[in-house]
Amino acid sequence: MLKSDTDIPTQDDELKALFSNFNPHISSDKRFMTRLQSRLDTIDRLNHEIAAMRRRNRRAVVLAALAGFVAGVLTCLLLPSLTSLVIKPDLSWPVLSLVSSVSPVMLWTLPAGAAILASLGVYSLTSKAAY
Repeated sequence: MLKSDTDIPTQDDELKALFSNFNPHISSDKRFMTRLQSRLDTIDRLNHEIAAMRRRNRRAVVLAALAGFVAGVLTCLLLPSLTSLVIKPDLSWPVLSLVSSVSPVMLWTLPAGAAILASLGVYSLTSKAAY
């Protein structure tokens, strides 16, 4: 139920008294627009830097993949000569005599390792370079 009509004006008077002292500080339009424009410029600059970083990372990934592919192909092409070098009975290097007992499957890790190392090296160089 509604309270009596005498209560309603009293509540309105209380609200008027409460908001009569409320005086919010509003900054000038020029200062607001200046701050807004500087923030928008900062956002625009950040967007340009992010786009440049994405382009740099894309180039770095493409170059790293290309370097890994080339290194893998080259080591695969050189693998027969490397295998014949390791399997030779008249080895003069003691390290290679240990490797001669390794199966050919283990020798196939050489192209994979070369591709990975080439990819990582090229990626670390090109991702930090400024284009």
